[in-house]
Formats: sequence, structure tokens, C-alpha cells
Amino acid sequence: MTIDSYDWDELYARANEFVSKYIPVATVNTSCKSFVNNRPSVNISLTAKGNAKYIKLIDEMQCIRKLKGVNSKTGRIVNAEIIFATDGSLEV
Repeated sequence: MTIDSYDWDELYARANEFVSKYIPVATVNTSCKSFVNNRPSVNISLTAKGNAKYIKLIDEMQCIRKLKGVNSKTGRIVNAEIIFATDGSLEV
């Protein structure tokens, strides 16, 4: 499948649902489409300060991979990506 084969609006909606359930402090980046091992992925970000339990959860979950973070005026930003299955489903 190609990157355009997926309904990205649906993937963003699933990512938002996942984030609101497990990592409510995170924000879904709806302007980025990417692939990891031929699987679609959606980027998320959250501030590091005060969110240690969510960062630990990201490290433990198989469907999320932490990416390189950045420093900003408001503090450290943690970036990650939610990786979907090839059929667009999310395996938690």
C-alpha cells in the first residue's frame, strides 16, 4: 500500500481517540503523514514537565515509538508516533 491508500482523516480520528483515552495531555499532529515499516503512523507531542507517567506509558506500549524531542521556551517537548497496523487498525 502507498501513503495515499489510507484515509488519513480516519487515522487522525483514531489517534485522537487513543490519545484522549491513554495520554490526554498529548496533541495529535494532523499535518504529518508517515510510514514505519510499511505501516501508517501519526505523530503526537506532549510537554515533558509533569507528565512522567505518560512518558513511561509511551515507553511501555508497543504501538507507540518515542522520537527525538526538542527544547522550547515552555520546556522540553516529547515527540512520539502512534504506529497502526497495515490495515489501519490500532493494536494497543
